[in-house]
Amino acid sequence: MRRLLFVFVALFAMMLAACTTAAPATQAPAAEAPAAEATEAPAEEAATEDGMLPEVNPLELSGDIIIAGSSTVYPLTEAMAERFQNEGFAGNITIDSIGSGAGFERFCVA
Repeated sequence: MRRLLFVFVALFAMMLAACTTAAPATQAPAAEAPAAEATEAPAEEAATEDGMLPEVNPLELSGDIIIAGSSTVYPLTEAMAERFQNEGFAGNITIDSIGSGAGFERFCVA
């Protein structure tokens, strides 16, 4: 019985150790990148005081939207893109379901 308990505790400890994240690697500070050129955007706050995002009128926007990410949220993203186009957005919306890891990699590289 003691041996079984020891094996259980050892397996549990290994499982916990496998679930931890590695410490992030530190990098030397790179040369300061030039400031990104600002694009024309609404002068509204990102979120209102009640925590809600401001309303957007799709008819007032132009350009293309490119989205990539997890397959978990793909159906929701697809439904929101369809709604945005139905409300009058004239641009193209491209949605790529590439998985969380690849989406995060694209975000970090871009």
